[in-house]
Amino acid sequence: MVQRTAVTRFRVLTNRPQLRGIDVRMDGRTAIISGVVPTQRDRRMSEMLIRLEPGVSAVVNEISVAQ
Repeated sequence: MVQRTAVTRFRVLTNRPQLRGIDVRMDGRTAIISGVVPTQRDRRMSEMLIRLEPGVSAVVNEISVAQ
């Protein structure tokens, strides 16, 4: 349930094209985010947004910055 809610809300919050290729999956209360974004700022923004999601107590950020 937390995963479905987190993924749905993340998709709504990240209406920015730079953040559309990000995958969110849950391992218990830990959100694991992965994908590729254009800048380090977008990487940090993705992590901050998922941290705001109720039910997420930790985030593993596996997002890469495009070269």
